[in-house]
Amino acid sequence: MIGIEDVRAAEERIRGRVRRTPVLRAGAQTFFKLEYAQHAGSFKTRGMMNQILASGPAPAAGIVVASGGNAGLAAAYAARELGIPAAVFVPETAPPVKVAKLGKLGAQVTQVGSEYAEAHAAAVVHAERTGARFCHAYDDPGMVAGNGTLGLELLDDLEFDTVLVAVGGGGLAAGVAAALAGPAESADAGKGAGGSAGAGESVGGSAGAGGDAGAGGSAGAGESVGGSAGAGGDAGAGGSAGAGKSAGGSAGAEGSAGAGAGTGARVTAGGKRVVAVEPENCPTLSRALAAGEPVDVAVSGVAADSLGARRIGLLPYQIAVLTEMRSLLVDDAAIVEARRRLWDDYRIVVEHGTAAAYAALTSGVYRPAEGERVVVLLCGANTNPGDLA
Repeated sequence: MIGIEDVRAAEERIRGRVRRTPVLRAGAQTFFKLEYAQHAGSFKTRGMMNQILASGPAPAAGIVVASGGNAGLAAAYAARELGIPAAVFVPETAPPVKVAKLGKLGAQVTQVGSEYAEAHAAAVVHAERTGARFCHAYDDPGMVAGNGTLGLELLDDLEFDTVLVAVGGGGLAAGVAAALAGPAESADAGKGAGGSAGAGESVGGSAGAGGDAGAGGSAGAGESVGGSAGAGGDAGAGGSAGAGKSAGGSAGAEGSAGAGAGTGARVTAGGKRVVAVEPENCPTLSRALAAGEPVDVAVSGVAADSLGARRIGLLPYQIAVLTEMRSLLVDDAAIVEARRRLWDDYRIVVEHGTAAAYAALTSGVYRPAEGERVVVLLCGANTNPGDLA
């Protein structure tokens, strides 16, 4: 069971060990959650700290994690703070800025393969050989619950309708969805192992009625974070994920949806929803929703170092299904432009994977309804800013 109770327990467990990150108003109805200011430069420090603490005393060999970079940095930071050894396996393609920082945090770093999946396999072997505890970068209840604590901060800090979240393995979107769903809509991801979409309990009987926040279909001009008015009409082509299955197993709607609520996930308790955003070249959630289960996908592109998981996590997938989350797809050019606009307009430096969430707005793939209040999670900044100069 991953739900609000788990997220609240994680909040207590990691209190004083992670930063409460600020929210910046970026437009009349648009806000940035500045999670890139977190320890080790990304949201993953929340999840990794919770995962380690929730697992009990670490073995003498410490922990081991596979990562595109950010989960490794989070693990290295958490391990240093808790006084335990950490081994981190990253692909050979990991950005040098992340590899160098791993060393500074005291981790034993091994580069192997060209993708996260290869680093993952090597980390599992290391755990079996040394007795180190394997800590998953995204597909773990403790990781998901810890990530969800930033959702609780959002609920405390402002009124909003929609959260745009970049998705790779899915641990952040799943955690935020669990935090926003409320007690009656906790996702029971412990059942239905093996990936069947309808397995386990439904998210709850008190699903918020659609249309409470930014009713779909109205084409109102929602101001984007960059300041330009959002065009009305249908969501941009290619934006919606393919046919996903609801928790009960019925096929989800296909095609482009109306503006605002129609482009995102099921409206949850309090009228709030999570909308996933993925690079077209790393569509793990989109493909899983279309297939009815997690599937392997080829990954590439500018955001692959942080969003390049080859397969969505089973737990995040189950939560996405149970909350009827949808994924919007953005291309590399939109991601690069969004990252540039964050720097030019706000002097915010983030990595390409983080910029994917903002790209949904700047490219028009997500078009807020009139009056819809949108939060963009800016979740990581472990990047070389040299190309923004």
